[in-house]
Amino acid sequence: MRSTGVGHTCAIKVDTRELDGLTEKLHELRLNEVEEVHIQLVKELASKVIRKVMHTTPVDTGRLKRGYGAGPDKNGDPGGLTALEVGRKGDSYYIYVYNNTYYAEYVDWGHRTRDLNSWVQGQYYFLIPAMEVEYEAPSYVEKRIEAMLREKLGRL
Repeated sequence: MRSTGVGHTCAIKVDTRELDGLTEKLHELRLNEVEEVHIQLVKELASKVIRKVMHTTPVDTGRLKRGYGAGPDKNGDPGGLTALEVGRKGDSYYIYVYNNTYYAEYVDWGHRTRDLNSWVQGQYYFLIPAMEVEYEAPSYVEKRIEAMLREKLGRL
């Protein structure tokens, strides 16, 4: 520090080479790469839901397990499992995970018997695993984004 007669002044020197390097690498993460990461994360979460739901799906004939699909709209064929397509609305990316077996909802949520005298309790085989993934999603996404940034930025 030195005195200038008006008060004290202080010269501060900062080495910004590391910051410049980080800025340069961040510019390399183009918008399309960020979009690819969003799409990949949505696909991974949809796959996670499908894996969990398949594990909890009750089996009688196996038809219910074969009815799963995923895609940008709710009405699709189960073949959607191989080519997970992601939809986009504004800044949001989405994918529907569905079961197109007509009785899937009744097994999951419950239903009246044919004679209407009693109630068959739902098994919540779809609801509970989907809620679990929804609960886990923020930390999962955070970890995946951190890993992606480490990969893209590397060590400076």
